Amino acid sequence: MKFIKLISILLIFLVFSSITTAYILESYVNTVELEEKDSFHTIEGIVLMEKKTDQFSLTLIPRVKNLKVFIDEQERKCNLEEKIGFSILRCSFSEGIVGKHHFKVTFNSNYPLLDVGNKVLFKSEYNPSTKTEKFNYIVKLPVGYVIPEEEGKDISFFINPKPKNIYSDGQRIILSWEEKNINEKFEVSVFIEKLATSVTNFILLSILVLIIFLVVSFYLLRKRKKETSMPALLEKEKKIVQSLQRAKNHELWQKQLQIETGFSKA
Repeated sequence: MKFIKLISILLIFLVFSSITTAYILESYVNTVELEEKDSFHTIEGIVLMEKKTDQFSLTLIPRVKNLKVFIDEQERKCNLEEKIGFSILRCSFSEGIVGKHHFKVTFNSNYPLLDVGNKVLFKSEYNPSTKTEKFNYIVKLPVGYVIPEEEGKDISFFINPKPKNIYSDGQRIILSWEEKNINEKFEVSVFIEKLATSVTNFILLSILVLIIFLVVSFYLLRKRKKETSMPALLEKEKKIVQSLQRAKNHELWQKQLQIETGFSKA
């Protein structure tokens, strides 16, 4: 009896080991572009099938819409199962696959963007189905939104965990996190708020004033250059110059110049 129990436990262990170690994620990059009522996700990475397997799965957020899955740049039909608080994406392979493979998943979702007073809360998570060696999570704030600033509160009050980098592409504020060798849930929450209208108007007005200043400065500089490019001439000298400008090749005999201007030879 004890021998049978031991064999059963050993079989369960072997089955469990084969499931959990069938593949690992060498890299996983999730880029999230936030809009006011929606979020757009692009997930890319490299999966290493350590042994031949017929299934690949990822855990996604709920309320997934417009799902597209590409494996080795070929679009595939995969099953999406909605659970309470998350979704499971499963891709099956009839003949099984092994080795390294590139995957890309795109979708959009309105989960979870929550209005909290005059702020918006974005909260998401990554629950790895297997070991992930290199993990990157990138959040692009909506255009016109910023991280709140309040006296006595640092940025960690509004962003958790603290991002590795905060930068901008000229339109959006971008937050990024990096982790290595994770096999536990990664959670992120970000409070954002819309840039005040008065501040926006001030920025636009400042840009407009700067443009007007540059145009006027360019016009005055050009006018000044034009005025100083030729020395001041007397009326008679101007008449001679004008006659020469009208002449062919800007050349005149002295006699022709006398006739043209009505001046004496002297």
